Amino acid sequence: MAAQVNYSRLLLNFLFIVVAVCSPLLVFLGAYAVLISDSGSISALASRTATPWLAEPPIANAEALAASSEVIDYVRGGPEIARKSYFREEELSHLSDVRRVILKSFLLLKILAAVIIFSLVGAFALTRSSAAARLCFFRKSLFAAGAGTLAMAILAFAAFLGFDYFFTAFHLVFFQDSQWQFPYSFAIVNLFTPGFFAAMAKNIVAASSAVAVVLLAAGFALARFKVGLKHET
Repeated sequence: MAAQVNYSRLLLNFLFIVVAVCSPLLVFLGAYAVLISDSGSISALASRTATPWLAEPPIANAEALAASSEVIDYVRGGPEIARKSYFREEELSHLSDVRRVILKSFLLLKILAAVIIFSLVGAFALTRSSAAARLCFFRKSLFAAGAGTLAMAILAFAAFLGFDYFFTAFHLVFFQDSQWQFPYSFAIVNLFTPGFFAAMAKNIVAASSAVAVVLLAAGFALARFKVGLKHET
């Protein structure tokens, strides 16, 4: 006699895989979204790493800070840049592409969050008759999310060892159909230097690593709360 297929178990395993795969991406995108949405810290970072005196023509520090703040607001979906005179046409075209990519990343973040929420709700419904199975699912999900995020953080850290190659590869993937390389005298290069992007990337990895540790710790903590009922194996 053929073995009866346990569709609920198959669906539960599928939901676990969805959560395990999407969670690390959500954590990294979430860290990136939080950092890029903090106008004060990102503007301060741009100010610390900028070299406006190397632009042609040179830009005064106060004007450079104002211009970079306008660029940051614009690429996040804000109003048009008021100080357009500092930028050439090709620079403005690239900033428009950056804006498009960032807005799509925000949309992807929302989609990932919705997918994970629906997956958790579905798992909650499938395990409603067994508190032990429900506990097991959420504990495994926390472990998987934390381990996956930590693995991504390690890979990202390894990429930093060759940041120039990583930076180039990133632009080749997301800006392959547009110009993104500019002379060192251009304003965009001196307002947002490689040091700015390297620091941003490190902050994202550091924040994601911290979240990974929290997720793993939560998984270990949840493992201590065992229920008396034996869950399905």
